[in-house]
Amino acid sequence: MDKGGSSENDAPSSKKKKGPRRSKKGNLIIDETHIIQPDEIPENSRFKGYQERVIQDITFQTHNICYRLAEYTTPEGAYDCRSASRWHSGR
Repeated sequence: MDKGGSSENDAPSSKKKKGPRRSKKGNLIIDETHIIQPDEIPENSRFKGYQERVIQDITFQTHNICYRLAEYTTPEGAYDCRSASRWHSGR
């Protein structure tokens, strides 16, 4: 009994093969850019460029809709709001 390279357990692996890694910031849209200067710059120092640090954030915004339904009273005093069913059923 050879415990080494047994061909009995050559079943395909249940793990998916990983493809090539892609850049996590390649297609990232930058909404704001802030330039940060050092608090103190030593005399005779020369500017060499920037180091970029990208901070990703998610912003959730509310979207509230107020429907103002026109109300009418008939000359007989009856209430009339025929369009009320239109707004409630999903615009």
